[in-house]
Amino acid sequence: MTRTLLSMLDSASARFAGAPYCYRKTAAGWTPKSFAQVRDEAHQVATALRFRGLQPEGKAVILGEGSPEWVTFEFGVLMAAAISVPLSIKLLPEELPFRINHSDATVVGASWNQLSKLASVYNQLQAKPLVVLLEDSDEQLNEARSLLPQASVTSYQELCSEGRAAATREHEETLRIAETVGENSVATISYTSGTTGNPKGIMLTHLNYYSNTHAGVEMFEVPPDYSTLVILPCDHSFAHTVAIYAALNAGISLSFVDARGGGVAILRNIPTNMKEMNPVFLLTVPALSGNFMKKIVQGVEEKGGFVNGLFQAGVRAGIRRNGDGWNRAGFFTRLVTWFPHTVAEVLIFRTVRKTFGTRIKFFVGGGALLD
Repeated sequence: MTRTLLSMLDSASARFAGAPYCYRKTAAGWTPKSFAQVRDEAHQVATALRFRGLQPEGKAVILGEGSPEWVTFEFGVLMAAAISVPLSIKLLPEELPFRINHSDATVVGASWNQLSKLASVYNQLQAKPLVVLLEDSDEQLNEARSLLPQASVTSYQELCSEGRAAATREHEETLRIAETVGENSVATISYTSGTTGNPKGIMLTHLNYYSNTHAGVEMFEVPPDYSTLVILPCDHSFAHTVAIYAALNAGISLSFVDARGGGVAILRNIPTNMKEMNPVFLLTVPALSGNFMKKIVQGVEEKGGFVNGLFQAGVRAGIRRNGDGWNRAGFFTRLVTWFPHTVAEVLIFRTVRKTFGTRIKFFVGGGALLD
């Protein structure tokens, strides 16, 4: 088996088949796409994108909040032997043209929240890329076409329909093209913030991701029933590695924060979504982890000096007891820290953890040094 993301997707769709891979919250509640469904829809998307001109080694930008469609669209791009160019939703409109033009992108997949930003600079795009709305609303698609009268605009659902309707020989050609993807083929181009001059496009290969995801799952000894709420931006290589792609190795289910309503709504929805989906672990960056910790500490301090004293003593005891996570403290240390840790656990820690649901085991931090 070649060490590519596509081989990982094939393996996951066989091993985990009907298990939920990605969840999106809709008016009907949390709606999943299974591993097999993501693979099948990616094939449909790849076939349709080929019809619409995406060539092997061509580039497709993705600009949107995390969702099952974001993930499946990217796999469709990769299955067409093309390259994904995920961009941050935090970019200002004037920051988009350089990245889209520099990457020579001929396709842009965009969420509804990001569409007006794209429309405002579309005339500055050299290749006049195909725009794919990563939503399933006919009303939103019609509005998208009104916003971008100068562009060819379609939707994720239309791509899937076109792919399903394709002739058998076209599906076979998509599979043949997918087989040309090798472990040294570029999978994504990630643009840096650019410390000097314009941002740089970092080319990451299939093997880069393959080796890192396998090493991570093996290191953490992840069982196949883990789940996480993805609160990281999907454009970053961290979210790609430890969420989107690592999930293929271990059958992890990913729930994406409800993005309906835009940025302010996303922040407001995190605590609610966390309790609804009850993740086993969370992926964070230091700023987010620090914000969680700050709010916890402030909440405890408001309870008064006695409660805060128990909390601080319990934290110090817990740090001594847990060591580095792998090498736990010896018997004597565990004995002398048992009382402060147990009191804090019973009176405070259990209540604090309910903020993150009832199954939370650990956080994975990345992107910079943790406090």
